Amino acid sequence: MRLTRYIFPLASAFLLLITSACHSYKPQTLLSTIPQDVDYLAYLHLEKFSKLVSDEALGYHIEPRDKECLEKLGKYVAWKEILAYGAGDDLYITLHVKNADALLTNLRDYADSISSENGLNYAYLNGWNVAFSEKQIWISQQGFFTSLFERSQDLVAGKGASAAEIVGIKDLLQQDFGLYLNLFHTQEQIESVSWLAALAPDLQEKVRNTHLIVNGSFKEKELKLDYKLVNNEGDIINDEYNISQKVDKEILNYLADDCDLVVLQGLEGKGLVQLFSKIDNKANTKEWETILGALDGTVAFSASFAPNGAYNTENWSLVAQVKKGEETPSMVALLEVLGVDPKQCKRLGDDYIVTHPRYGEFYVGARKRIIFAASRPVNKFTPSFESRPITRAIQSGVGNILLDIPSDGYLSQSIAERHNYHFEGYAALRAESLGSGKLVLHNDVEKEGNILNGILKALRPIPVDEAKILVQEEALKHE
Repeated sequence: MRLTRYIFPLASAFLLLITSACHSYKPQTLLSTIPQDVDYLAYLHLEKFSKLVSDEALGYHIEPRDKECLEKLGKYVAWKEILAYGAGDDLYITLHVKNADALLTNLRDYADSISSENGLNYAYLNGWNVAFSEKQIWISQQGFFTSLFERSQDLVAGKGASAAEIVGIKDLLQQDFGLYLNLFHTQEQIESVSWLAALAPDLQEKVRNTHLIVNGSFKEKELKLDYKLVNNEGDIINDEYNISQKVDKEILNYLADDCDLVVLQGLEGKGLVQLFSKIDNKANTKEWETILGALDGTVAFSASFAPNGAYNTENWSLVAQVKKGEETPSMVALLEVLGVDPKQCKRLGDDYIVTHPRYGEFYVGARKRIIFAASRPVNKFTPSFESRPITRAIQSGVGNILLDIPSDGYLSQSIAERHNYHFEGYAALRAESLGSGKLVLHNDVEKEGNILNGILKALRPIPVDEAKILVQEEALKHE
């Protein structure tokens, strides 16, 4: 398993992720689809990037020339919204370019080499590669997660870590965030993490194949984090195995006492059925077994939490993907399992917009390996993902990013103002159909705009050029 599987993602991981903004990468990969082995996804918001690179209190060492480079880039790049994701040991960051010509001119003063190819510019900066077009810039670092893991180890072990360092990012992050990682899949990986290795063998076995969910929020200007460690049977095991006490106690002081949203992924079979049955007390175990049998793939689930920690079963969303190499199940069969008459569903090609008496309205796509569902509860007006922008993009078990967004008309003005909705990269779901790089729906989405329809157009299996035009047209409406 890759190192990302056992990184303990403390808040400093977000800090390191941003401060690594000018790093090496093979540009040709950036121009292709999102890597199939993506296993880390973060959606971050920054008010001022320059503040990050100039804050010595954050404890991240930046060489003077590197710092000067980052500050210079920051004048020409819209840093406020960043979509970052990792695959293997590499980190990928996509940003918006404000002034490509000025950026290119400026880079010539700093770059060891600079070239252009196929409409893109490539700069080599002190050992880092940067690729950018007129609208976007791609930055990455190969081997990023190796150094991040080493840093995380120190944090977990309490070496060189302090609450002040973690809380130092609270002035930079302007939105709540969430993070999901699979952890500890082999004995070797367990032994490499000191606080896990210290556990008794039977407990090590129980934490193997666990899933860590981290949610962060800002309440009254205070950063709060919430960790949930979940085993393959769907049980949150922090308290049962006293694992949370193994984390630096200084950081524990800043853990949230309630969780607004939790994302569980990678749970399969019996454990997943039990999990769904626990959460949705309206559905019996046999019903979920039937549904999951029809899906025959990896399922991710999200549930909103009320302030007291209770599940809000009216606000949920189901997303699933058929495992790589397996045949996509019949959408008609799936709908029948859900108790929905396919003839009564709206159609988008081979896809369906389903209205279910219990589960509300959701979209089911049958293209390639992707099954996509965007739910809307029938008796609630609050989409599951409105409070956590990151978790609208859920990564599947084999790497493709799945998407869940509020249905059109459910972006209230207050929600839209609180979260600057941005669909950077989300329209790349149909990578195999579209065959090219990321498609972008620009930020600052019109509050009452027909957002869902614009995205669905981009997801249709249409020629690449036509899809790009559709997405560009949709983006222009909201600029």
